[in-house]
Amino acid sequence: MTKNIYILLFCLLSALVPILAVDVPRGLAFAPSIIGLVFYILYFLVFSAKPQFAKKALWLVLTVLGLSALSLTWAQDFDVSSEKVMKLSLLLPLQLLVISLAVSLKKETLDPYIHYFSYGIVITSLLLSFELLSGGLLFNAIRNVPLDTAVPPAEFNRASILLSLYSFIALTFLKARIKHRFYYLIILIPLFTALCLAESQSAQLSLVIGSIFLFFFPYRSKVAWQALKSIILISMISAVFVTTYIYQNFASDIQQAPMFAQAYAGHRLEIWDFVSRYALQQPLQGFGIEVTRSITDFDSARMFNNGNLVLHPHNFALQIWIEFGLLGILIAMAFIYKMLSMIQNNFTIQQQKYSFLQQWQP
Repeated sequence: MTKNIYILLFCLLSALVPILAVDVPRGLAFAPSIIGLVFYILYFLVFSAKPQFAKKALWLVLTVLGLSALSLTWAQDFDVSSEKVMKLSLLLPLQLLVISLAVSLKKETLDPYIHYFSYGIVITSLLLSFELLSGGLLFNAIRNVPLDTAVPPAEFNRASILLSLYSFIALTFLKARIKHRFYYLIILIPLFTALCLAESQSAQLSLVIGSIFLFFFPYRSKVAWQALKSIILISMISAVFVTTYIYQNFASDIQQAPMFAQAYAGHRLEIWDFVSRYALQQPLQGFGIEVTRSITDFDSARMFNNGNLVLHPHNFALQIWIEFGLLGILIAMAFIYKMLSMIQNNFTIQQQKYSFLQQWQP
């Protein structure tokens, strides 16, 4: 295999990952891992050299796995938590190889083919639009379900969010390849079509907020960076304490606003309320990884949700709180502060923009 064929195949398969996510969203956990493993091994043969290894990312993987395994000692539901730890131990080390490949492959080597990822995002947008308009025709066909069975639009929420976040880096790759001043329309027209058809307000909101940070955040300002870090970190540690107050005093008014009603804001606040209060029953170490899917006694006011069960809190800070408590949230805050500082200090302004946005992708 020549170097050109190696890079071509790597870029093509990477472009297929978001396309796969539309109808097989769980494939996001496995596809990058398989790609990373295969192409990391092939790197030795193609380049006759050892690829770099992402040591800093290794510390993140080891910390996540270590904390997850440690939580088994206090897990409220050992079976559920141990199953999650097993899955993470299989997937995270392999995804570390993808990051290592990204560090190893040179820009000039990737340049001829990296824009294929942008075309993958365009195809993903078109496929998502087709699935939403057809009621999930391919989604049903893959699962051998009658084709006239309407698939709930929420099944495509993960693909919508992924599409929204990946679109920023796809625009960058396409800009380097196509010099026409309206190059961005190749991505934005199908992207906006798909997101308008989707019911994922999270995807729509991420695109809006991402665009604000892309075009208006003062990346050269140290004060702005310090303010951003402070807001994120304070929000993470205070989330478990303030959500109940917000829910009890503002949820009804917020839900009456049409835009927030469509985003199920009241429903989310209610989930955050009962998850927060449950987390504070064991605030130091939490109840173990993936615990929310096994909890059946959440104290819900049931103002917006008929039941009191939830698979996950729909809030990353509250999920860390209920699973790992103060211990976990402090570790997460340290890593996020470190990543934001690396983006601020180690990259150009243009690199900062897209590195910051990609930090939050699913």
